[in-house]
Amino acid sequence: MHSRKIQEANLNLVFWLKPTIAKWLAKPSDRRIIAKTTKKLNLHHEHQVKLEILVNTTKGNLMKLAISTLALIATLVGLQNGLAKPPANLAPVSLAGYEISTKETGSKGTITFTYGANTFAQAGSSSDTNLNDFTAGDYTYLPTSPTTGVITNTDVSFMEDLGTTNVVAVYVTFKSTSAGSYTWTNNANYGSGTFKLSALKKNLVPDTLAGKILHLGGNGGPVMTFDNAGNYSSTQHGLTHTGTYTFTQFSPTVGVIDQVFTGDEAGAIGYIFMDFSSAKGGYGVGNYYTTPAFGSNPDYDGHANFTLK
Repeated sequence: MHSRKIQEANLNLVFWLKPTIAKWLAKPSDRRIIAKTTKKLNLHHEHQVKLEILVNTTKGNLMKLAISTLALIATLVGLQNGLAKPPANLAPVSLAGYEISTKETGSKGTITFTYGANTFAQAGSSSDTNLNDFTAGDYTYLPTSPTTGVITNTDVSFMEDLGTTNVVAVYVTFKSTSAGSYTWTNNANYGSGTFKLSALKKNLVPDTLAGKILHLGGNGGPVMTFDNAGNYSSTQHGLTHTGTYTFTQFSPTVGVIDQVFTGDEAGAIGYIFMDFSSAKGGYGVGNYYTTPAFGSNPDYDGHANFTLK
C-alpha cells in the first residue's frame, strides 16, 4: 500500500434522499456537511477522501447520502485528482544492447533487429533468400508514453538496390516489458505484426578482423585472411582474390565487411553480412558487383555459415 494525502473537493450538489441511510461525521454548520470515507474503490490503492457537500436545508431536514452514492463520488473525485495507478513503464528508455524479433502479419518467417548505441542491423533467418531482409544502418528511438515508442531505421542498401536510402518508421506498443505489437511505414510500403524484446547478453562482434581467418561455407568454401593495413586475400579452389576491406560493427551481433577488389577484378565490390551466434561463428550473406552502379543488384550472392579464428 502507498499512502496518499487526503483529497478535498467542494461539491455544490443537492440530494433528496431519505435521512436514515447514513451517519455523518460532523453536525451541519453554515449549510455544510462534512463526511469521510475510506474505500478500495477499484483504484489499485486505498484512498481516503474528504468531501464537503453543500446541501439544501430550507425545510429544516438534513438530507443524507447513501454510502454507495458517497463511494461513487469518492471514486470520481479520486480519478479527477489522479489517484488511479498510472500505467507501468513497459517501454525501455533505450534500445542499445537489445534484440527485437518480429513476426510480420501474413508472413511465416521472422526478422530480427539488433541495436547498438546508434546503429542497428536487420537479419532474416538462415532460410531467408530475400537479400533486402539483411541490412544495417543508423536509428533513433523515442519513447512516446509508458507503453509506446517510435523507432526510425535508416539504411543505405548494399545487398540489393545499391546505394538507395530506405527510411522506416516503426510504431511499437508494449503489452509487457518483453512483447508487444507494431506497425511500420516507409515511402512505398507499410505493415504490422508482433514482436518480442530481449537483452543481448554479450557483444559477439570483434573490434577488428586484423590477423583473423574467415572460413565461409565449410569445406570447399572461400578462406579469407585479413592484415592490419586494411588488405585481404581470399582463396578458393586454388584461386586467390585480393583487395582492400573495411569492417564495421552495427550491433552486438552483426558486422559487415565492405570489399573493394584489386588486380584482375579491379572495380568490383562486395559485401559480407556477418550475423554472429557466438564469438567464433554464425551465419553470413555475401554478394558481388562486377560493375557497381547506383540502384543496381549484385551479379551473384551466397548464404553460408562461417567460422572466425
